Amino acid sequence: MVKGSYPAGYTDEMMKLGFCGGVDLASSIRDWGYDYIELALAPLAQQTDDEFAASLKTLKASGLPCLACNVFLPRSVPVVGPAVKREDCLAYVKKAVGRAAQLGAKVIVLGSSGSRNIPAGFPGSKALEQLRDFARLAAEEAAAQGITIVIEPLNMTESNIINRVSEGLLLTLAVDHPNCKVLADTYHMQIEREGLEALAQAGSELHHIHVSTFLGRKIPLAADKEALKALFSQLQAIGYGGHVSIEAGFRSDQAAEAAEALQVMRGLLA
Repeated sequence: MVKGSYPAGYTDEMMKLGFCGGVDLASSIRDWGYDYIELALAPLAQQTDDEFAASLKTLKASGLPCLACNVFLPRSVPVVGPAVKREDCLAYVKKAVGRAAQLGAKVIVLGSSGSRNIPAGFPGSKALEQLRDFARLAAEEAAAQGITIVIEPLNMTESNIINRVSEGLLLTLAVDHPNCKVLADTYHMQIEREGLEALAQAGSELHHIHVSTFLGRKIPLAADKEALKALFSQLQAIGYGGHVSIEAGFRSDQAAEAAEALQVMRGLLA
């Protein structure tokens, strides 16, 4: 397959396939044939105006859209625990969401374990309330920009709150805002031993996907086709309307591995 080409039967209405990386990687991701880049938001939100303008220029020069942002929060903005300050959270959200909008993003991923982890001795029930309230605040701000906040379940080795898609779904329902949905990441699901039936349970609340190899966090290759086939079959079965981003490291040749992964995934969408 020619780099960047689509298999017979592929249409613009199908889910788009992206790759997570820094803005300096945008041109490469474009050359590999991906539909979009997913950028880390916190570093961009903390740039000076001049630095951010330069990042925007680099992105625009690549010709590749940024449809999603991950790493919503820096550790310096806690959203759970006794140090939470609503005014600081609101100020950060306004700036970060505003910059995400300038990037063209339609999705912001709320993972950020360093900001949301429950401090020792802090009540878990209170932490869930705080995370719910922050997600609602963020969704309200995002709605004005046509952006959706997606709650990312993180495995228990990284986070002590919201580890499974089923838990992310419950939090999403508690937030009760049309611009707050849930994400599923195959890496975290594998560690948590959560099956793909969790995607069916999430249904229309599922709005974004991160994918990597199901053992480790590497770019999925042709050898992982059966696992990818099961994932995409489940997504198609529930009428999934979001996009899929590779969030993974590489083994030896990032460009070749990324191109191989794209060919496999587009073939499964045909």
